[in-house]
Amino acid sequence: MDWKYRQSFRSFPGASIDISYSGVYTTLSGGMLRKSLEADDFMPREDEEGRAVSTHHSGAGNIELERLHVPCAPAREHVMKEIKSAQASAMTSPGLGSFQELLKDALTERDEIGKLLTGAKNELREINDRIVALAGGNNKEALEELAKLRREAAVAGEKLAEYESQLRKSVVVTSIGVPASAEPLFGKMCACFVEMAETSVIWDTVSSRAGRKAAGALTDYSDVERFRVSFFEDEFAAISCRWKVPHLQNYNGGDIFIYPGFLVYHLNNREFSVIELSDFRVELSEIRFVEDQTVPENTETQFVVRETKADSHSDDDRMPVCRYASVRFTSPGGLNEAYLVSNFKAAEKFHSSLCELIGNVK
Repeated sequence: MDWKYRQSFRSFPGASIDISYSGVYTTLSGGMLRKSLEADDFMPREDEEGRAVSTHHSGAGNIELERLHVPCAPAREHVMKEIKSAQASAMTSPGLGSFQELLKDALTERDEIGKLLTGAKNELREINDRIVALAGGNNKEALEELAKLRREAAVAGEKLAEYESQLRKSVVVTSIGVPASAEPLFGKMCACFVEMAETSVIWDTVSSRAGRKAAGALTDYSDVERFRVSFFEDEFAAISCRWKVPHLQNYNGGDIFIYPGFLVYHLNNREFSVIELSDFRVELSEIRFVEDQTVPENTETQFVVRETKADSHSDDDRMPVCRYASVRFTSPGGLNEAYLVSNFKAAEKFHSSLCELIGNVK
């Protein structure tokens, strides 16, 4: 196709990701690239305490920080421990490196087109505003100016349409081949994900610290920093395939997109990784959480009485203890993200379905 306004546009080859029990095979434009290594061959970078090294930072939106108290084991540490993944570009599974580079090229193209698209929209809006301002003028100069503006609006509209077309084409059309038994499991996992997203309040857990005794409380507590985030079905911008997939928003790291056979960890369009699903680990644990904010719906809650010196207790001494789920995602390459989910049973169903899918593609 011939382009009139941005002739530097280039199309991208399609990709085929074939997931088998022996590994992941990536094909771009007809040529097989490489088979993935086993998970044990891809070792994470760790610090002196054996934790994944993180070298990136990110923010997201105007989300209010909450510091809360959570029942925990007896005190051991007094330093806030950050929960964050390793450097995004270093976490890609070896068998998916070429696919990642292709996605990076597509995202770079989308960034360039996006800037032009914004400019074209602004240009067309300004022209239309001038047309509206001159509407109703009957003198010769006004009519000539209106005719000129309408010609400019037509050109700006053509530019806008071309840039929008190029943006739609700046994707990697991806065919994902999975074992026949995995596809219904992926559908089941997506359904459980949607149920969890729609019935839960979800927070990104960014750090925690054990070992502080709250005055007048019944037990030891840890400090937890959390940020409200959203989970929803979506598409990764540079991938075009037949699925909408789980999108897990992240506050202090990259968003996670879970595809059949692999996931994308996206910090920004230059720093992201593609990780085999067989390298993905998900853990579920229960947290009895003393909630000092509004207790979410669909949350199992008990009320306990705060210890006081008085013989009688008022309603102000009753503390809501919520049964929350902690869902943690890790990988051998350094992925390390944790979420609090208010609906424990929904999180449990999601965890079970995701583990079943991961087990099927290994």
